[in-house]
Amino acid sequence: MGGEHARITALLGPTNTGKTHFAIERMLSYPSGVIGLPLRLLAREVYDKIVGLRGPNAVALITGEERIMPPRPRFWVCTVEAMPVTGEHDFLAVDEIQLCADAERGHIFTDRLLHARGRVETIFMGAETMRSTIAQLVPRAQFVKRERFSHLTYAGSKKISRMPARSAIVGFSVENVYAIAELIRRQKGGCAVVMGALSPRTRNAQVELYQNGDVDYLVATDAIGMGLNLDLHHVAFSATSKFDGRRMRPLTAQELGQIAGRAGRYQRDGSFGVTGEAAPLHEETVEAITEHRFEPIRKLEWRNPELDYRTPAHLIASLEARPDNLLLARAREADDLGALKALAAMPELAPRTTSRADTKLLWDVCRIPDFRGISHAEHASLLAKIFADLHGLGRIPDDWFARQIKRIDRTDGDIDTLSKRLAYIRTWTYVAQRKGWLDDESHWRGATRAVEDRLSDALHGALTQRFVDRRTSALLRRLKQKESLVADVNDKGEVAIDGHVVGRLEGFRFRQADTSDAGEAKTLRSAAVAALGPQFSLLSDRFYNAPDTELDFTEQGGLMWGEHAVGKLVKGSEALKPQVQAFVDDEAGAEVAEKVTRRLQHFIDRKIAALFEPLMNVQNDEALTGLARGFGFQLIEALGVIPREQVAQDVKALDQDARGALRKHGVRFGQFTIFMPLLLKPAPTRLRLVLWSLAQGLQEFPESPPPGLVTIPAPQGMPEGYAPMSGYRSAGSRAIRIDMLERLADQLRGQDSRGGFEATADMLSITGMTLEQFADLMGGLGYKAEKGERAKVKPVDAVVPEAEGAAAPEGDVPVMDAAEAQPEGGIIEQPTPDTPADDISPEAEALPDAGEAPVAETPAEPLPDEPVVETPAEELTPGTAPDAEIAGPEMEVFYTFTWGGNRGGRRNEQQGNRPKGQGKGKPRGKGGPKGKGGSRRDEGAKSFQSRPPRKEKQIDPDNPFAQALMGLKKE
Repeated sequence: MGGEHARITALLGPTNTGKTHFAIERMLSYPSGVIGLPLRLLAREVYDKIVGLRGPNAVALITGEERIMPPRPRFWVCTVEAMPVTGEHDFLAVDEIQLCADAERGHIFTDRLLHARGRVETIFMGAETMRSTIAQLVPRAQFVKRERFSHLTYAGSKKISRMPARSAIVGFSVENVYAIAELIRRQKGGCAVVMGALSPRTRNAQVELYQNGDVDYLVATDAIGMGLNLDLHHVAFSATSKFDGRRMRPLTAQELGQIAGRAGRYQRDGSFGVTGEAAPLHEETVEAITEHRFEPIRKLEWRNPELDYRTPAHLIASLEARPDNLLLARAREADDLGALKALAAMPELAPRTTSRADTKLLWDVCRIPDFRGISHAEHASLLAKIFADLHGLGRIPDDWFARQIKRIDRTDGDIDTLSKRLAYIRTWTYVAQRKGWLDDESHWRGATRAVEDRLSDALHGALTQRFVDRRTSALLRRLKQKESLVADVNDKGEVAIDGHVVGRLEGFRFRQADTSDAGEAKTLRSAAVAALGPQFSLLSDRFYNAPDTELDFTEQGGLMWGEHAVGKLVKGSEALKPQVQAFVDDEAGAEVAEKVTRRLQHFIDRKIAALFEPLMNVQNDEALTGLARGFGFQLIEALGVIPREQVAQDVKALDQDARGALRKHGVRFGQFTIFMPLLLKPAPTRLRLVLWSLAQGLQEFPESPPPGLVTIPAPQGMPEGYAPMSGYRSAGSRAIRIDMLERLADQLRGQDSRGGFEATADMLSITGMTLEQFADLMGGLGYKAEKGERAKVKPVDAVVPEAEGAAAPEGDVPVMDAAEAQPEGGIIEQPTPDTPADDISPEAEALPDAGEAPVAETPAEPLPDEPVVETPAEELTPGTAPDAEIAGPEMEVFYTFTWGGNRGGRRNEQQGNRPKGQGKGKPRGKGGPKGKGGSRRDEGAKSFQSRPPRKEKQIDPDNPFAQALMGLKKE
């Protein structure tokens, strides 16, 4: 390639001899040149250096995943795999030429040694161990030996806790590197992390942490052995063996020397040693490293560069050809060759590889590196998809490629997650760099590069956050210098001082981030709180002027501003006058605390006034006097809900005027409960439970029931009084909402509670229960439920006229008080079904948010004693089974309810005071006295309704059938 008289130089020597620096200077002395470097990281470092010397328009950067190409570059900086070898450049150099013996990449370096040349000068830089091999393979090469600028000494084994500053600890696995870095953070304050898998952007940011003195320690893999120039004084090996992709093997003296040589840059002497569980190095190995005497390399890895693209089989055969030189050894099967074999074996791809161009495209696709480290089968499947698109469509579809990138474009997650995403984006960055594979190459190269940069920055941040206590060290330096600190709080509440996040501001309390040292934590908090002084003042002003809609209370009595707790409710002098306790740090000052407390008190006072407005009106109504005013205050103290049995005597003492005055404020005198319907809504109920819990001194406040439910399971393990405060009354295994209970009481009042009655569809609809659940509820209300079975009677088509007297008379029903229905001297311990409420609760007065189910329209059942007309089998309609009579009638379960009587200790005392005509046991109800025909029970259970009878539809006199219909009706 190069001219016949072009100079070829082998520049050999140990590390820290300035070989790479010399080659860069030689290249810049020519009109054009190209240099190949072993690592993408090193290529980027050299590129940045030349850009600083010659400008960005003079130099190009070409790697597998990055391409920076000005219009007419003079100099090319590349990885060895990506460097052009056309022979068009005046100068050509290859660094770390001893990698010709590397098992994975050696064949690439060997190919460059044998075939890559510059037109005027070629330089191969590397270790002295390559001298004899180069001399035999490149007879024209001239050798120049460089001596090391400084000396290396062996320091033996040291604990990490005694590791000197400006040291690098080397590990050979990601897990080992992270474990060492975590240990150094705890013991030394932090470290930088450098690994080969890092992107150049992340690696440079980590190196900058070390170079600028933010940290004094570096934890790295053997990636630092390849030309990275760092200010290292000491290198310590945490292990002396590594996994080479196939097996664990000990490091050679050459490999140890390559890494150890990074200590002592330029003319500063350096040292090396071991740490952790690594065994001390043998004397022979130490001597070889310090004297730079290693075993010469006798075999180079080689793969045939003369490829046969006729078919995939011919291509595989050419790649597996053996060398004819004893100095060369056929390289082991690389990943690209393995992928080629896998794709060639796929039957669906065979018709697509019938020409040389097809086979060459297939080989180009197979050379996509498996940066992701997934299984061979999964990687081969991805390559097959890409090849099929390139062959069939001529390009990779933009929408499919965009989806692959979008899945990766996320910066959340831990270090491992971000590292995996970086490895994934490297695959797509490599694909985007291939010419002709995508429609808009420049766009996708920019897009993949932008994702890589974002992930790189996120990974650097995650590494720094985990392994560097940079925040504390920087702040401590500022504090020692007695400089003023200013805090910034972002929209997430994170507190940053000079760009270092030191904690979070939750409301008016500072939550400090964790630190490794207790002493530093105390100093850090003092600095942070001092810097937060102006922030506390601004925040309190904003809070004071915030609308009530931004504030709320919790069911445990907490006071919230947005998502932050800023205070809590505490017991006051009255249930409706709770006090507040603000959550404010002492360092914020008394003025801030007082302003927050005042704003919280205003909020809760207004909330109580709005939700309990009916109670406030009772309290402020000066027209209420005497017993009415006294009863109103009882209602206020009970927060608007009082079980009637608790105030039976007081209710009895109220005259109609007093009750009317209270009714004007929305007070309803129910059969079971005295309450205000507006206070049963969810919002007042939620606040009532909080206020009641405070007044009772409860440690844990019970929660309010879900809104809109008519019945709930009976509260178990709740404090006494919880049920009425939540708006419910327990009855049996369930509790029913008190307003719906009053509607049910209206239905029960019209039934014969002595003779017995059955549940109607309206009763079941009100409660939303099944018949069995309703029976349990009625038992809890004091009724007896007698279960029975009977033949289910099918509805008949004939209209059954209503019994005379069964319906309630039209007009107003006189309202009686519960106390008026009792015998003289009687005491109500539990309401009876004959005790009418002062305020009937008609369906039209249901609460807006009652949430009850609509009343189901159920066909009326015939009375039990109504004769059933039997149809002979021979007259059955078609489709009716003739043996239905043999099977027996269909049975149904029914319940007969009767009043169970009062259950209390004074039951016997009341029996002697009953008026005449009322015997022992059940109250008589509205059925009247027994007739001559015996008790009403003998007549069978009947149903009565309190609504007026349904009016018959008037017949239109103009109808031609009107006269006939009227005649039939008279008959």
